[in-house]
Amino acid sequence: MEPKDAAIRDYPDSVIHPAFKVVDGLRCSALSLPNAEGDGVATLEDRLQARMRVQLSKMAIAELVSGEVSGGPSLVLGTALPASASIARAAINVESWLASVLHNGLGVVVIPIGLIPAAVEAGWVNLSTMTTATGHSVIADAGFTGDPSNPTDGTPSAFTVFGLAMPAYASANPVFLEVASGTSHVNITNNDVSQIVETYMQVAFDPCTVGKTLVS
Repeated sequence: MEPKDAAIRDYPDSVIHPAFKVVDGLRCSALSLPNAEGDGVATLEDRLQARMRVQLSKMAIAELVSGEVSGGPSLVLGTALPASASIARAAINVESWLASVLHNGLGVVVIPIGLIPAAVEAGWVNLSTMTTATGHSVIADAGFTGDPSNPTDGTPSAFTVFGLAMPAYASANPVFLEVASGTSHVNITNNDVSQIVETYMQVAFDPCTVGKTLVS
């Protein structure tokens, strides 16, 4: 007798979201690091972890939009909605799409961070709650400035807005890599210290719920 879950395991349209590696590094003057007695100044590892916490959301959103690093599914492959001549028209197109695929459920709208003032002025986004007028969460992050082919471009030539079911992401604990002969590398000539840290991240979402509109 065939197991009941065989159809699930063999389902041809199952989606795989590969993990991807994130690497960051920092070089600081040795004068800015704690002395042997300790002076309350953050260590290089502390600074890198703080930097990584700030950067991870940017890396997650850029990967969610483009899929470039992992090679997995991405928002850019979502269903193309009618083009929008304004952010107000984008609100109509995206909200209508989410209503059709989520059936009154709440999802997420990914808006290029530069369009947030216009979205607030149009009454679509509530800045204090970062939700749309209908309750969908709003993601606006430096990891997506508008162009899906180059998510972090500071001067995008086009702006795309996405709507989808709630995505998820996770990251592993950071690992500090050895540089030269130790966990950090001291350059005596310049009196500075270098350190590298890496982690793995994964983003996941339902591709069937993704709709996108180009705002011109």
